[in-house]
Amino acid sequence: MKYITLGLLLVGLLIFSKPSGNTQQWIADFDKLKEEMVKGYANLKFSTIKEGLDLAELNKRTTLQLEQAKSKEDAQEIIMNFLKIFNDGHLRARKYRVPDKNLNSDKAFRELNSNDSAFSALTKMAYEKRAPKFPIQYDSVAGYEPLTSKENPFPLAIIKKDEDKIGVLRIGFFGYWRYWDTALSLWEEHSQTFEGNCDNECQWTFTKMVEKELTQKLIQQIDLAKSLEVDALIVDVSGNGGGTEWYEAVARLFSDSKLRNPPFYVVKHTIWQNVLSPQLKLIDADLANPDINVPLKNALQQLKDHTSQLLESCINHCDPNDVWSNNNLECLDLLEHAYAYELPEAITEDKQFRELHTKNLIQTNRFLPFKRGIFADKDRLFIVQDRGSGSATEGFTSILQSNEAAIIVGETSYGAGCGYTNGGQEVVLEHLDLVVKMPDCVRLRKDGTNEIYGIKPDIAIGWEEDSTSFEKGALVIDGIQKYIRNH
Repeated sequence: MKYITLGLLLVGLLIFSKPSGNTQQWIADFDKLKEEMVKGYANLKFSTIKEGLDLAELNKRTTLQLEQAKSKEDAQEIIMNFLKIFNDGHLRARKYRVPDKNLNSDKAFRELNSNDSAFSALTKMAYEKRAPKFPIQYDSVAGYEPLTSKENPFPLAIIKKDEDKIGVLRIGFFGYWRYWDTALSLWEEHSQTFEGNCDNECQWTFTKMVEKELTQKLIQQIDLAKSLEVDALIVDVSGNGGGTEWYEAVARLFSDSKLRNPPFYVVKHTIWQNVLSPQLKLIDADLANPDINVPLKNALQQLKDHTSQLLESCINHCDPNDVWSNNNLECLDLLEHAYAYELPEAITEDKQFRELHTKNLIQTNRFLPFKRGIFADKDRLFIVQDRGSGSATEGFTSILQSNEAAIIVGETSYGAGCGYTNGGQEVVLEHLDLVVKMPDCVRLRKDGTNEIYGIKPDIAIGWEEDSTSFEKGALVIDGIQKYIRNH
């Protein structure tokens, strides 16, 4: 009898330890992921060098793990751990179940209509009702006086310490969807502008309304700080994990100079081919317009030539096997895109610019003309960041730093870098039930390196790992006061 029991036990162990029959499908998904990373993951070369990775060894190890995986859940975890090794906040996977109607966007527009309540409408548009968490607190600093109101989502305070009067303005997030109360205050007005369904264009119009209102609320707080004759203004973006290109409009509020964007690069991938091709059609439409003046047409033709060259170069010739088996990173080059955020001045400064279809080439078009220089004292403007400041927030600090329009204070930022444009690049791994999203662009820092290394502060504040939020706030104020004394 004991031999039968032992036999059954051995059979059971063999059954439960045997790799799944889906192994080859999971490995096929992994091969697809690696190929797409070579084509469309903008930081593959940078992250590999930064983290000191051996791609060939990583490839072998991950393949072996998949061969030994006993379930889909095991295989999913293996892929997620594989992605984490690159230490890139924009490279991530999520699980899905077929059919998944939301594969192409984390915040895809959802169908809504004029009968929806404000709560329902905002929920469908993925707005979130949650207050930002500020990891640096100034309340315990002597002379601290809050000047907040429930209607304004950007807290303002004044610190009167020694002979200095310092304003502290907080921006918790650069994404419109985190500002529930602001959106709620605007929805009723917007809902009167349509009947029936509110389609993508209708919802996009509402998004622009929210961003415009947020900009105005920021200006109100900046004006209030100026009216109090502050000696310096702190703009605290600690813990601000990013958002959208709205940061571009916000940055202009703090400089009366024309801010130049840092160098910007994109992947050689169909995602950008699908962006550039329609852009050429917009330029052609303007070139065909007989009412456009000759100098402007000449500038448009030059832009067309440049865009055409980008499109022709937007083909990746990398051999994925050479990358993942031989550690060959040399072919992982990107395309510099000079006009992703700003067009040539010969176009933007022409009196007919607003009439052009071409104006829609730049992602910040909805903010034009920028409101500039609401507070523009570069020697008394301090941007406070910490390691929780990432993505769009790094775009904000980087553009101000590279243009010497502000002084960055705190510690090196998270290092998320550019992130996604036009919805980003998503790869569906159908056998693993995973969707992998990867960044398709790169922004460079002032020193010419990738933002994934983080934005270094001009004034480093030496707080400890276990420093409290109040201790950090006190150290920030002390550091800024010392700077003011010496400059």
